[in-house]
Amino acid sequence: AATTLEQAIWLVAVGLVWGCTNPLMKIGSRGVSKISRPTKTSQFLAENYFLFTRWQYAVPFLINISGSLLYYYSLGNAEISFVVPVTNSLTFLFTTITSRLLGEEGTNKYTYIGVLFVLLGVAVCVNSKL
Repeated sequence: AATTLEQAIWLVAVGLVWGCTNPLMKIGSRGVSKISRPTKTSQFLAENYFLFTRWQYAVPFLINISGSLLYYYSLGNAEISFVVPVTNSLTFLFTTITSRLLGEEGTNKYTYIGVLFVLLGVAVCVNSKL
């Protein structure tokens, strides 16, 4: 079994992969909302064709999926009550940071206060398992 430190490193890796790719997928999907087809099936197919033929979406998506593989590995090596809150919190943290670095507006002091609470919560979760 992995040690708590090893588990925490895997969880940080998952949060980093998911959090950094979420804003990139958002950017890569720009224009998908302009697609209009007459049926739900043709709409679905056209949107997926649009997304997966654009490297700007497909590459971050594939990297994001690799984060899911790390997540499932983590679930097998740590308590679910530890894995889920830590990965979700870190995903939020890394999404916020990456979005801001990519120029997204709207980050205000309350977002940063929330990020501090997330970091505090993750530290408490990790510390409780040591």
